Parts: sequence; C-alpha cells; structure tokens
Amino acid sequence: MTIKYNKNFILIIFISLIYSFLVGSGFYGYGHDYYEAYYKENINWGGLTDKLGYRISTLTIYNKHIGVYVVSGLLAFSTGKLIEVFLKNKKFYSTIIFILIYIMVLHTWPIIMSTSNAMRQGVTMSLVFLCLVNLLNKKYFLAFFFVFLSVFTHRSGIFYLLVFVNVFILKERLNTFNLTKIRILIFFIYILSLQIFLFYYGRYFFGEDANTRIIRGDFRYQFFIISLIFISIYTYKFKNLISSGLNMFIYLFSFFSIPILFIGLNWQYERLMMMMTIPYVLVLSSIFQRRYYAFLLICLFSLLLILTIYQGMFQSLK
Repeated sequence: MTIKYNKNFILIIFISLIYSFLVGSGFYGYGHDYYEAYYKENINWGGLTDKLGYRISTLTIYNKHIGVYVVSGLLAFSTGKLIEVFLKNKKFYSTIIFILIYIMVLHTWPIIMSTSNAMRQGVTMSLVFLCLVNLLNKKYFLAFFFVFLSVFTHRSGIFYLLVFVNVFILKERLNTFNLTKIRILIFFIYILSLQIFLFYYGRYFFGEDANTRIIRGDFRYQFFIISLIFISIYTYKFKNLISSGLNMFIYLFSFFSIPILFIGLNWQYERLMMMMTIPYVLVLSSIFQRRYYAFLLICLFSLLLILTIYQGMFQSLK
C-alpha cells in the first residue's frame, strides 16, 4: 500500500512547529496582553463569544502552559495554507518563493501581534484564514464551519460570520444572472443597508471601548484608504469580483468595516483591519501582471516586516 502525502503540507507543518516553538519559548518576546491574562492557567472568562478563545489561549496541561504554542502553531499553519492555496489559485507557485514569503509573513505585525499578545484574536484570525482557504477551494461548507467556529473564540467572529453569509447570498445570486445596471444598483443598495445597520448596531457587537490603541501610532486612515482602493478596483472589475469568493469576502469586509470606524470604535477597527492585512496584500498584488506578482509580494511584505520591527513588536514588555 502506497501512502500519498503532500510535500507542501508537510513543509507547512514543519515550519509551523518550529515557529510555534520559537514563539512559545519567548524567543520573540511577549506583549502586554500575555502578561495581563494569557500566561494564566485554563482561564474560564467571558461569555459565548469569548470563552473558547480564552481556554485555547491559556491551555495548561499538567502545569505545562501550551496555549501560546497552540495559538502560534495554528496561526502559522493557517497562514501557510492561505499563501500556498492563493499562489496556486493564481497559477503562480514556486517552492522557494513560497517559503520566502511565508517566513517573512510570519514575522510581520499581524501575525506577531496575534501570537504573543492578542492571542484570542490570533485564534479567530486562524479560523478566518482557513475559511478563506476553503472559499478559494470552493468548499463552502468547510468555509462556513471555520467562520462559524470563530464566533466562539472572539467577539469579532460575529462580524466575519456576517461578512461570510452575505458573500454566500450575493455571490450565488449574482452569478445566476447577467450583470445589468439595475442589478448592480440593487447590489449597492443592499450593501448600503447593511452599512447603516452596522452604524447603528456596531456597538452592540463590539462594545463601547473606543479610546484605546493596539499599536504604537495611528493607522486608521491608512487602513481606510486601503479599503477604498480595494472597493474602487473591484467595483470597476465587477466580474472578477463575483467570480471569486475571496475577492467578494474582502470587498464586503471593506464596506462593512467602515461604519465601525465612523462610529468611533477605533480599537476594534484597527484589529479588524489587522486581521485582514495579509489577505489585502495577496489580493491587491494579484491585479498586476503575473511576472511582477512575486516581486511585488516580496517588496510589500518586506515593507510590512520593516514597519513591524520599527514598531517594536519583537520587544518583550516584561
């Protein structure tokens, strides 16, 4: 009997295990949230949308704190799968380029922040990434499973579930009809209605804390500009938008996150955008010619890595 294996899967597992060991051992240092909560044993805090995230992040077995290893390993694995599947989906895959981009991304701000500081959000990000992987593979049940599970790890999971449900509703409906100006108008009226809903009920989902920061500096407006750029490009490339579940997900996310910023939930908006930074870079880079794609990805993730170092993300707060 011949055992089949996927060399890329084994490679991702190998890198994830090494990364998990480095993060868990404190090689990169820990953030404020870790020392406030996550170093504790088997925390049973929170309600329906928090409890599972706390339990995973603080998982302790026989006095061995393995939560940080689990979160960093899960996030590293899901990130690797997202990059791999995306490159293959765009018919641009090279093992060397994949490894270079993968290792670089693992050391950028969205991942580092979520492995040793915002750990519950790291679990949620992992599940959202796995949802996006299955959207790319058109495995919609698995995509729904992962985003639904994210609801129980962090409050932001509700937001991503809302985005996913509307991706499914709109993508399936729009693909069954020829595109006309009336249908596109209905599409935007639908989105506008959901934005109004989030504007009035956003605080119910995300809470009232609007004054804190998660990073040194203020990147709200840069994030806002990125969202507008994405919306503009894929409104123009509308057929490309509705042909891809991933593109539709980020497109709707870009729309739905704006009311969160406008009602003053700055902390929540920054974290939402942090979780989608890597998908943004992957998708926006793919609009350029194929021969420039890898070069552009390497440049953009290198810039993000430099900003991560500049922000002091590798400095332990202890």
